[in-house]
Amino acid sequence: MKKRNRKHHVKRRKVNSVFILVMMIIAALLIFYAKEVQGHVVLTAPVSDHIPVSDREWNLTLVNKWNGIQDQYEIDLVKVPGGEKVDKRIYEPLMEMLEDAKEENWNQL
Repeated sequence: MKKRNRKHHVKRRKVNSVFILVMMIIAALLIFYAKEVQGHVVLTAPVSDHIPVSDREWNLTLVNKWNGIQDQYEIDLVKVPGGEKVDKRIYEPLMEMLEDAKEENWNQL
């Protein structure tokens, strides 16, 4: 019985050590990628490419957890019917698309 308890104790100690190690890794990643924005902590990722936004085509900017938005990136928003805001550069094509959809009765979806 003593041998069994000792094996269980050793196994439990290993599991606890692995758990603590994983938690420390998670905490380190959170500290490394955390950024405070307007009083809220958000996770960011380093921008993978170093091409300035102005030198790229604006509609080909990949943003996800690995490719963050650069700090100097600014967007000019325009209000559309319904109260939503969109990038000024897509306003006219968006309105044309919505009008075409309305003419074909797709606006009821």
